[in-house]
Amino acid sequence: MSQHLTISPIEAADRLAIRELVEAYAHCADRRDAKGQMSLFTPDTHFVVYMNAKDPKPSQELHSREALAPVFADLNKYAATMHFVGQSTILTLTGDRATGEAYTLAHHLTSDGGKRTADDRRATLLRQVCKDRGRLAVCGASALRGLAGGASSVMTEIRNPVGPSMNIPTAGQKHVVIVGATGMVGGYALRSALENPVIARVTTIGRRKLGISHAKLKEVLHQDFADCSALAETLVGQGAAIFCLGTYTGSVPEAELRTITVDYTIEFARVLRLSSPDAAFSFLSGNGADPTGRSRLAFARYKGEAEKALLAVGFPSVYIFRPAYIYPVDPRKEPNFSYRLLRAIYPFFRVVFPNQMIRADDLARAMLDVVVRGAGKSRSLVLENRDIRAMVSLPIVSR
Repeated sequence: MSQHLTISPIEAADRLAIRELVEAYAHCADRRDAKGQMSLFTPDTHFVVYMNAKDPKPSQELHSREALAPVFADLNKYAATMHFVGQSTILTLTGDRATGEAYTLAHHLTSDGGKRTADDRRATLLRQVCKDRGRLAVCGASALRGLAGGASSVMTEIRNPVGPSMNIPTAGQKHVVIVGATGMVGGYALRSALENPVIARVTTIGRRKLGISHAKLKEVLHQDFADCSALAETLVGQGAAIFCLGTYTGSVPEAELRTITVDYTIEFARVLRLSSPDAAFSFLSGNGADPTGRSRLAFARYKGEAEKALLAVGFPSVYIFRPAYIYPVDPRKEPNFSYRLLRAIYPFFRVVFPNQMIRADDLARAMLDVVVRGAGKSRSLVLENRDIRAMVSLPIVSR
């Protein structure tokens, strides 16, 4: 049964592009555009056909885009074909790779000496889609020729990366590192990451133990964030980072506030950039952050300084989140009077000033989603509270 969740505009666009890719396959087949069909595939596509759904061994295997030419050219023996594309389901979706099923009915018309016969062929397609030179392409797909009229299954898989110049993680093997997972937002980011089926490994880095265990979790204790050199090996192979380390204004002297907010962020980013240069970075900043350094508020100046430094490190993608009031979904001991007051008036506050608040769990999911779904895309975004709310308000019917 479908589960209604929230997705970002990035994922919504990706899902639409995948559907259009499936339809383009059918369109090219019916137009006898073999070159167009072939162009929808990656150069090293792995093409597997099962003529008998009950036989675990494939009837045919091809291992390149060029090898598909005779498969598609074989459609020319029919007087006409018409492909009907039915339901499709996306099983997994990362920034640059997806798996799913699409059901098709191929109607073939044969003409022999004035006698015309129709042949309907059904197939269940399991495809993998990935980015190839900046566009979507099929990593493997089916040929419907020769399939029996009964239920048949055509399955595909990809064994190798698209090419030596692309760093695309295999679906289901995304690695994410979270800094500050013992905090409120970082804790929710950890929960979301552990529940996310496309994330295979979650590494947390912090000073205190989490007190939980999970098959996907790797916990690393690190006391001195002024020097993160010892984390270099731990950070190798990370696809994304969620950085939620911080402290409340007034809880520490101003000099220490700057050290935690600016110096710790820059030092961690430096080591991560050396170990995983293609990682996407999601940074928890704050409403009013001022990269110009002119703000009278120390918090705003230091968050702005950290933002500016992060953008200069050289990550392909940096997502800066500037939430306003973060509502703690679970009861907690509030750090000061202002937070106790805001929590008390929250029912009124969220109605009158909806764009001045965000739930902690929604914020965490947005920070995780944007680096997972947007992996491989070179860009930097500053997301104000209104933008974050828009991200978490988009419904989705399946995952």
